[in-house]
Amino acid sequence: MVTRTAPPRPSTRYSTLARLLTAEIESGRYKVGQKIPTEAELQQRFDVSRYTVREALRELKHQGLVVARAGVGTVVRDGPDGSSYDIRDYACAVTGPTYPTNTALVLQEVPVWDLEQNTNGVCTSGATHVIKNAAGTFNALNYLDKAQACGLKVIFAFPETINYATGVIYPSRVAAWVRKVKSHPATFGYMSVKEPSWSRVSAAEIRTMYRAFKAADPSKPVIALFGDMPNFGTTRNPYTNVMANIVMFDWYPVETTTGANTIYLTGATKWFPRAKAIVNRVTPGRPVWLMVQTHKYLRPATHKKQRPTQSLVWRQVRDGFTLLGATGIAFHTWRNTNYTRDQLRDPQMVSWMKALFTQVKSGTFR
Repeated sequence: MVTRTAPPRPSTRYSTLARLLTAEIESGRYKVGQKIPTEAELQQRFDVSRYTVREALRELKHQGLVVARAGVGTVVRDGPDGSSYDIRDYACAVTGPTYPTNTALVLQEVPVWDLEQNTNGVCTSGATHVIKNAAGTFNALNYLDKAQACGLKVIFAFPETINYATGVIYPSRVAAWVRKVKSHPATFGYMSVKEPSWSRVSAAEIRTMYRAFKAADPSKPVIALFGDMPNFGTTRNPYTNVMANIVMFDWYPVETTTGANTIYLTGATKWFPRAKAIVNRVTPGRPVWLMVQTHKYLRPATHKKQRPTQSLVWRQVRDGFTLLGATGIAFHTWRNTNYTRDQLRDPQMVSWMKALFTQVKSGTFR
């Protein structure tokens, strides 16, 4: 595996100023909740134009480092979930995150006809894997053929093996599904469980599912997808050995309180290092992947998800590399008709993903 540190990008005056201000916040010169100098003071201090100052502050706001408060000015912000920003998260703003250039770049739920038609350039996006549910009369071999033609490896999830509404597992159903796909060269592995804590799937049941998949196909990895990261490793969301060959987390931090505004939940600075430490302690060397948000979903009564901007897509991936040590990044989701917006209906988002994939593979992402 080749690991590179992404080189810095050519600087503009405002990006240089933004990095200087970031470094000052990092040093503790400006604390959480403290007002930073006014635009006029920054102009005078750094001998730059008003435009340069405003663009630098705009960049810091996009990063989530500062916020404008009426009657106060621009202050170093804390997280909307009540947690403070850990400025170590932003050290990579200067040096760039470290990550493997062969990072798994994973799509989710791409229909077979989109593979056939190369919709939104899915087959030329640079993605390496796709997660796909297979149930009922689904023609898994045909899907594998189409994915292989697109250069994608498939991670299969079999909904008939777990009832997520009741939390009941059916390990006896695993082997029949695995037999259908395990010999195809495009099969990468299997997702055994998704967010087990929300469905009351116990630690013993997660291990039972893992053993069922490994008995059916010892040669391929089993992936467990965990949500509820703040409780990861507790009795509410347990993690032990004999659960997964790859541990995946989902984390969707871009939310809205009005349907129009955007907030970025900052809990990653706390929960990602904690989750990473738990995985390393319980299963040393176990790969960790992160599923990030690209969708918009306004139906829930709480935690309404806002469509991320390009900078917030980048930030999510940067958090994954820097704080979680992720060696795989999945992008949720290609198609979900329940959502307000998904990748299929958002060609611009797909174009951003393509650019990100190119940068990761070339070692230039930062």
